[in-house]
Amino acid sequence: MSEGSEVKARTYLTDGKVKVLSCNAKTAVIEVSGSDSTPYVVQFNGVWACDCPARKPLCAHVIAAQLVTVLRAEPTVSLTSDLSLDDLVSMSADR
Repeated sequence: MSEGSEVKARTYLTDGKVKVLSCNAKTAVIEVSGSDSTPYVVQFNGVWACDCPARKPLCAHVIAAQLVTVLRAEPTVSLTSDLSLDDLVSMSADR
């Protein structure tokens, strides 16, 4: 994951540009308004996907969506753990 994408993702979160449209134990649909305020749809259904033009596996929109969910294609971290947001972002990048 590029540092620029992580910074953008965190900015989307702090600017209130991330909207969870639906989420359950296995799927999610999240709208993330990009830098130009265009809303992009991020989906999780076993894998993460975004309809933005970047077409990178981990664009800033996907990273922002991952930061507000606990959906993973692999074993999850306990919600009661003492991990920081930076730890979770790092774990996400290592996938």
